[in-house]
Amino acid sequence: MEDLTVNNPDKLKKLLPLSEGDINGEKIQTVDARDLYEFLEVRSNFRDWIKNRIDDYSFTDSVDYVTFLDKTASGQAIKNYHLTLDMAKELAMVERNDKGKRARKYFIECEKRLLAPVKSVTFKESLKLLIAEIEKNEKLEGEIQTNATLVNYAKAVVTANNGVPIRDWVSTMKKEQGLQVGERKVINFLIDRKILYRKENNQLRPYADRFDWFSAEPLVLSRPQGNKEVVSLKITGTGQVALTDQVLGHFVGQGKTEAMTGQTV
Repeated sequence: MEDLTVNNPDKLKKLLPLSEGDINGEKIQTVDARDLYEFLEVRSNFRDWIKNRIDDYSFTDSVDYVTFLDKTASGQAIKNYHLTLDMAKELAMVERNDKGKRARKYFIECEKRLLAPVKSVTFKESLKLLIAEIEKNEKLEGEIQTNATLVNYAKAVVTANNGVPIRDWVSTMKKEQGLQVGERKVINFLIDRKILYRKENNQLRPYADRFDWFSAEPLVLSRPQGNKEVVSLKITGTGQVALTDQVLGHFVGQGKTEAMTGQTV
């Protein structure tokens, strides 16, 4: 059987990903009940399992979990549940098996990371990071223009406290930093680096140790066949400072190398 211990965090993050949800007016981290059900390898069907657990342990809708309607790939309507970490820990514990112990420890570690103080990036700190990059390239032609561009970019970063859409971040890098690729390639790069991943419904999510780099805004889409909850993912100022150099170093540096060797992109 595949090893899924808490010492293998990448596998657990993929099997039990967290997302930001709105429960009782508060934005908190939640876990999809179906992901937990599959991980625990529960023998009963999902509908009976979640209903019995809610009844047996007196969990409350909009306090311990939220529900929404969705559809399977075949078009069948299903009811989904997003659980608070407290509820997820209790459900894992009452399974009384090794998988339950692993899941509970994983959720505890996720809570520790979320409660750990996150160092905010000040305007001065952002400028220091960008100035360091400027100094590396001070011999390049057009140094004055480059410096002005980087300072303007730093101002945009530190004002993005609540995050900006990834496409806007990519557009800024294309305009200000000479990036030559689009949003799709940048997202694939972040997925390859295990910073983002896609759920089965194709929605992007950050891994648990990258929550401070992104913000997620839950949205409810009204459709004739029923409402659907989706998440609008944005990159925060902290995420932009952490990732801009990585993206530019990969794509802009790659473009220069290919140009020197005569290859086409």
